[in-house]
Amino acid sequence: MIIIIEDTRFEADLLKILLDGKHVAGHPIECHIVTTITQAYTFLHTVTPEHVEAIIVDRILGTDDGLTLIHTLRAHQVWKNAIIIVWSQHDDTVSIREAFTHGADAFISKQRLGEKVGSECIAIIEQTQRCDETGQPREQIYLPRG
Repeated sequence: MIIIIEDTRFEADLLKILLDGKHVAGHPIECHIVTTITQAYTFLHTVTPEHVEAIIVDRILGTDDGLTLIHTLRAHQVWKNAIIIVWSQHDDTVSIREAFTHGADAFISKQRLGEKVGSECIAIIEQTQRCDETGQPREQIYLPRG
């Protein structure tokens, strides 16, 4: 499962469409969308990390900061090793650096949006999983506007 945390429903639905039909490690992707940090915390309490391939978080969630959620997840014993991808319109140098500082594994600019974004998300997940399986450090991946 990929959890999409995005406050703009159109963007969340679009990302879900781009991920539908994809596979990670031979398993079909199922996406679950939540639109607020509160909904994210509630949903995360109902699933186990083994069933979550990745969490894709918008940088700005209304008046909330997606980075706060990432920081909290990294500090949580159950979710500290989750694959977290920041998906943001704010792709300036400071926003990207802050995302990685708070614990994101990857940063994808929303301005990159196109059919290949779904495949790129899967590639990020699979690359990060390979790092975890082999004991290699995770690479910070940045996909700029495209």
